[in-house]
Amino acid sequence: MATKKEVIEQMDWLTDRMSNQIRTVGLGVLALTWGLLIGGTDAAKAIGNRHHKGLLMVGVLVVISMFLDFLQYRFGYQNVRKLYKSMVASGAEEAKYQRDPFRKAREGLFEGKQIVISLAVFWLVVLLIEAVL
Repeated sequence: MATKKEVIEQMDWLTDRMSNQIRTVGLGVLALTWGLLIGGTDAAKAIGNRHHKGLLMVGVLVVISMFLDFLQYRFGYQNVRKLYKSMVASGAEEAKYQRDPFRKAREGLFEGKQIVISLAVFWLVVLLIEAVL
């Protein structure tokens, strides 16, 4: 049986891993997309020429996902900073996070970056499948 503390630790670990995976997948998709767009081989040129706009949009989605990742951490910092300031002002050693706009944005951005990177990967796969059929 898991304790609440263990569940929270597992969630922290998993969200960190998910963020790292999103960055890794994003960079991989961006590299593959870029390679297809600049066309170093005949196959890449054929795909890049046929799906130029689609590949650009995949790249844009990856960049958006990475920007959402940055914003998630930025809003997270603001959320923690706000709590810290209130703890200092009140002399408290413990405090509970409030569901303020920073916290809500942080959670929404975490979900958003997953959706956007998933769309980018899905779109790239569709373009690649279409290119070989």
